[in-house]
Amino acid sequence: MSFFEVFNEFLDKHLDWAPLSGHYKVLARLLRRFELYRQKTTRTKFTLILNDFDSTEIERFKDFVINEPKIYYKYPSIYKAAKLPENTAALRNAARTPLSVFLKGSGLSSTGVSNEAISTALRSQLSQV
Repeated sequence: MSFFEVFNEFLDKHLDWAPLSGHYKVLARLLRRFELYRQKTTRTKFTLILNDFDSTEIERFKDFVINEPKIYYKYPSIYKAAKLPENTAALRNAARTPLSVFLKGSGLSSTGVSNEAISTALRSQLSQV
């Protein structure tokens, strides 16, 4: 079974009734788009395997999430393959996510930002509260 088949089976058996099941479904769609993005950019048959999701892959996933609004326009075929509407409101509004707003307000760009820079900026922002 693929990662997504197992994920969906888990949702169906254990979380279909739960209020958080919608959040798990959002995560599953995001991971599917990430998988398609990695296939497109590496030109391989990349398959998401939970045991292979190491710190390097988590960094790639983080970069994908931060840059998804730009990726949406660069690789529209990913979103067609993931069977998402072409004009997804979440992607149009992605520039207003808490992380994007924070990065813009802190003077950091959303590309090429290290975890240390984000942590330092977060600590700085939190110390002012």
